[in-house]
Amino acid sequence: MDNSQEDIKENREIVLNYMEYLDVMAKPLIREEADEANEHIDTHETVEVPQLNFKLLDFHIVPCRLKNPPPPISRFTSPENCEKTPVLCFAFVENFMPPSFFHRLVAVCISTWPISKSGPHDQLYNGLAVFDIHKTECLTIWYKDHIIYARISCFRKDRITDFNVGLCQEVRLILLKSLRKFVSQSLENPRTPIAFEEYIQCPEMEESVHNEGMFRLDEFMYDRELKCRAASCKKTHTVERKDAMSHWYKTTLDLLDNEDDLNTPVSESDLSKVAKEIGYEYWMLGIVLGCSNQQLNTLSATHDLRKERCTFVFQYMVIWMKREGERATKQRLSRAIHAARLCLSRGDKITPVIF
Repeated sequence: MDNSQEDIKENREIVLNYMEYLDVMAKPLIREEADEANEHIDTHETVEVPQLNFKLLDFHIVPCRLKNPPPPISRFTSPENCEKTPVLCFAFVENFMPPSFFHRLVAVCISTWPISKSGPHDQLYNGLAVFDIHKTECLTIWYKDHIIYARISCFRKDRITDFNVGLCQEVRLILLKSLRKFVSQSLENPRTPIAFEEYIQCPEMEESVHNEGMFRLDEFMYDRELKCRAASCKKTHTVERKDAMSHWYKTTLDLLDNEDDLNTPVSESDLSKVAKEIGYEYWMLGIVLGCSNQQLNTLSATHDLRKERCTFVFQYMVIWMKREGERATKQRLSRAIHAARLCLSRGDKITPVIF
């Protein structure tokens, strides 16, 4: 830009904004967005999120200037001789994701952690990047089509020490918060559409394969074990909840494991009590409980959601209870709330639901 013609220099901001609009380049969050991104998403997640480095916020990623990662890509996505988390996946609905979302996510990571090096070379490529997030851990993020993938690898020799699950949760919150912010900036009404969902790839896959062995996270809210149908897995097998969630979602996993005594029918008085504890997850909870956006829009049209949110939540929970019958238990409602709170990325205080 400094070597450009004078008229381009004079209109620098306009040119940069237009190039961002065309997805030619991407930049991280602006300072106000970064301040918000540093807040906790969920008070159930008790990890410390590192502050973004504001000195590195004023730059752009230009993907077309980056080289493709050297093959095989599995050396980055499924490294050998180290401990690895299962692959965390953010899959965008309708099989479409603007590539700028990934490039902006890379920019956020650059402003948060050092880029990992292989010899003298930065491991920053077109569609893939590696970051040193701790002394012995690195984060690899990559994307293909409509899915963004993330995996943490630990290269320490001491295999006795437990994997740093607090670090995993911390990283997930940063990625999730950033993507939610990008989505909210690109949609006229970001509350209604579900832009993307979180998945975990089968932990038993030797190499990560695009769009295979994908388990939607909220399925593990209700089932302890799910069958893997990945063609790349050598044999038919199941994946247990603890194996899928123990790294990226350890706090939520512990909450789920402590709810076995809630397998009793829910009552309207229970619903009334719970409705008072529902906050920003109120819309997503309705979706998780089986209501469509159209149904929720129709129901909410008769309420001022700023003043009557509790009544609105109570009404759709009653609809759910009557529809599910004996399956409408305290346990299933509690796990639906966990799922809704994972889907949203708010920094607001969340009140634990106690029956």
